[in-house]
Amino acid sequence: YAQHPYLQAQIEGFKVEVIPCFKTAPHQDIKSAVDRSPLHMDYLQKRLNSHQKRDVRLLKKLLKVAGVYGAEVDVGGFSGIVCEYLILNYRSLLGLLVAASSWKPQVIVDIEAHRTGDDLTKEFSSPLILVDAIDKRRNAAASVSLSSFSKFIALAKSFLENPSKKFFENPKDEKLDKHSLQKKLSQRDTFLLGISFAKPRDVVSDILVPQLRKTMHSIKANCRMLGYPIIDCQEFVGENSCLLLFEFHSKHKHLMQKIIGPPAWQWTSVKKFVAAHKDDSIRGPYIEDDRVVVETICSNRDVSAAITEMIGSKNSVSIGSRFEKELSKAKLLENQQLLDGRNNEFLQNYLTRKESFWK
Repeated sequence: YAQHPYLQAQIEGFKVEVIPCFKTAPHQDIKSAVDRSPLHMDYLQKRLNSHQKRDVRLLKKLLKVAGVYGAEVDVGGFSGIVCEYLILNYRSLLGLLVAASSWKPQVIVDIEAHRTGDDLTKEFSSPLILVDAIDKRRNAAASVSLSSFSKFIALAKSFLENPSKKFFENPKDEKLDKHSLQKKLSQRDTFLLGISFAKPRDVVSDILVPQLRKTMHSIKANCRMLGYPIIDCQEFVGENSCLLLFEFHSKHKHLMQKIIGPPAWQWTSVKKFVAAHKDDSIRGPYIEDDRVVVETICSNRDVSAAITEMIGSKNSVSIGSRFEKELSKAKLLENQQLLDGRNNEFLQNYLTRKESFWK
């Protein structure tokens, strides 16, 4: 809890945290992030029976194994309170899984019917809208991303088709050696590029991860705009380092590139676009659908060089302020260079990506 300090202690072998909060009542304004916690505890203790409490624990384990438990920004999953609310609303784990197997965004759960008649889809954009029973203005499931929401639907369908204890068992991932990783890289016949840099100190994950993703998606958007076909990208945070990983169809784009300009009716922009490409176009300008188009010869076909230029130019890429200094000293690692020992675990996670519930 980054808002205020709290006490950690060891009591009879147990790690105990004492977290201060302000006393409040249901549906009143709060002063700190944890003020709702005693209200949640009171509400749920009075309503969840022993079988439902067991099902809450089973649900949490199911979600942990699937990698979608926790409201942390790098997970974007189901928090503990969301698990408790869902079991309470659907009466049991089985009831929840049956319901979730037919979910589609947006799903609305309002246990106490606090917001009956309100168009919650206009107020909240998340795929799961769960009206907090003790704060009707809050979507308790705001942290659940579309990806996590969709994974849970697939998880529910998979479990109902073939119920098994394996869904609750952590997968035993075999650690691949360097040779195996090299083989997987070669099989893909693509171009992987990693931007590796030191992890900034004293930056909590809830701040670092969003800034990493912001930077990664900005680089991705610029690469696409420049004509480099990108397959996927992913961020990794280690103990002392960060890695932004990009996968392209190839390192070099085609010699000829097609540049899409502004709509024909934006005449001022059209004239600027035509003038800018007066000397380098090999075909055009011409109109395609509603846009002005020119075709030119690429002056820079190397995506590594293009990304190096992006990082050095603050105007082209939106770089997270918390690691701008570290990124300026980044190393660009291509394909086999990524297998430097430090990044092997990251690379294995990327190359072997598969949902745990699809055995």
